[in-house]
Amino acid sequence: MSNHYVYQKETIDALSHLLQTAPTAVSTQDATLGFRDHEPLLVILDSAIRYAKAHRQAYEGPLGCDGFAAPHFEDILRGVRGLLSCQGGVALEQARSTDSKDNGLCEGLFWAACEAAGLEGEEVIG
Repeated sequence: MSNHYVYQKETIDALSHLLQTAPTAVSTQDATLGFRDHEPLLVILDSAIRYAKAHRQAYEGPLGCDGFAAPHFEDILRGVRGLLSCQGGVALEQARSTDSKDNGLCEGLFWAACEAAGLEGEEVIG
């Protein structure tokens, strides 16, 4: 069993896009730090994508159609999205004056998690 966390394709693609479009931006440096040091908010969003894909595979349908699981999944997404306006966990641990995540990248992962779950993001954020 591996101790190494493996990011989903959506997360890797989002970071790659950021590195290509704004390689020297502070937010790109923050995102790179968060990716490397497993920023909790980034990992939660990435894990939400993974969970939604696993649910779809196991039940041959989107998580959003699961009357029991969908509301709990939506609660997680709403909570994490709310925390994006706070400093990232890695930044807090390291007492950094800059963040350990890029909010635009994380916002994109929020929408990717909604899509993977078959949810309308506007309904999730209410």
